[in-house]
Amino acid sequence: MPIDISDPTIFIHIASLSLVIAYSIRRQLYLRIVALISTTMYIAFYFLVPGGPLYVPIYWNTLVIIVNLSVIFVLIRDELDIGIPVEERALMKEIRVLNPGKFRKLMKASERHRTVDDSIILDEG
Repeated sequence: MPIDISDPTIFIHIASLSLVIAYSIRRQLYLRIVALISTTMYIAFYFLVPGGPLYVPIYWNTLVIIVNLSVIFVLIRDELDIGIPVEERALMKEIRVLNPGKFRKLMKASERHRTVDDSIILDEG
């Protein structure tokens, strides 16, 4: 059976396949980008479906896109070292288990102190 690209159900197939692919991706940023593509395809279907457009699912899927885009923005921001003072970047590079976003949160919750003598702050053993 040949695929009719003028049939709006093609968008449902693309959306569903995209969602299956998205759920197989472990990295949240990439999963959300593929899910965004899927949601866009669902909106295209709801807009072009015979008897449509179906505005209620279009509105709800638009909300899903807005939420998804805002989380994508946060995920990208967390990977960038923007806003980390130069004097703290050397420390961030030493703490390799934290991405820049988690490092920013750690530094915000911490207090920095300087000693005036040769006090031992940490003794290994």
